[in-house]
Amino acid sequence: MINQTNHNPPPHQLISNFNYPQFINTTTNQTNRKMARPDIPIPETPQPPYPLLFANTTVIPGFGRGSSEIGIPTANVPITSFSQLDDIPETGVYFGYVKIHKNKKKNKDKSNGGVKKGDDKASVDGRDANVKGDGEGEGEGEANREDKKQERKIVDRIDGKSQVELTYSDLLSSSNGDFDVLPMVLSIGWNPFFKNKQKACELHVMHKFAGPFYGADLSFIVLGYIRPELDYVSLELLIRDINLDIEIALMYLKKEGYVKFKSLLSDLEKGDE
Repeated sequence: MINQTNHNPPPHQLISNFNYPQFINTTTNQTNRKMARPDIPIPETPQPPYPLLFANTTVIPGFGRGSSEIGIPTANVPITSFSQLDDIPETGVYFGYVKIHKNKKKNKDKSNGGVKKGDDKASVDGRDANVKGDGEGEGEGEANREDKKQERKIVDRIDGKSQVELTYSDLLSSSNGDFDVLPMVLSIGWNPFFKNKQKACELHVMHKFAGPFYGADLSFIVLGYIRPELDYVSLELLIRDINLDIEIALMYLKKEGYVKFKSLLSDLEKGDE
């Protein structure tokens, strides 16, 4: 469980040119209250504890609500992939980059494209990033698979109400940019609007993929914090706020102070082509 009492969000630069929802339900220390979405300032460059690099985990089936109910699809990764998820200060919405890995890997280091497992460092312009890997994903798609295509199979979603096919990265296309380093927003928490009983880590990638990629390997880097986890009074307000999260993330991920960290994900797969 992420310790929400010993960590505070890092310092940020104020954003004031957005229209925030007027009222949102939020739960803090088991006490319900209404509040406006907080104005969280974001810095021009990542500040400690960022960047946080999570190397090699697996896309697992979630609830399917991102596509069907919200219209904003997400890639779920197992919370158990990284004990170091505790390094993320609190539940909420974050932003950064993600890279989907191709199926075939040369098991040069069995992971990370030469970046070793554990708390080793990767560096950009002298800035160190803590490398969190290997991700020990649940089910198919671990980072140390042998060089062969995985067998497709049907598996249950997390709630057991429907099924999906594990297609790994078979349906993705390099020409479509599916294996590029891509911008993302990440939600980690309990999704209070949906009353989840399990903590979830979900990534929305700002890209239209050629096909689904359940079971695929991915790595991601967290560069900053957008807002705390909130409970909305309506689905419409939830969707509106997610779109605002995406807008904020895209704005900052275009800045030089953030773009340079894309290379950390590109370097993971060097030698794997």
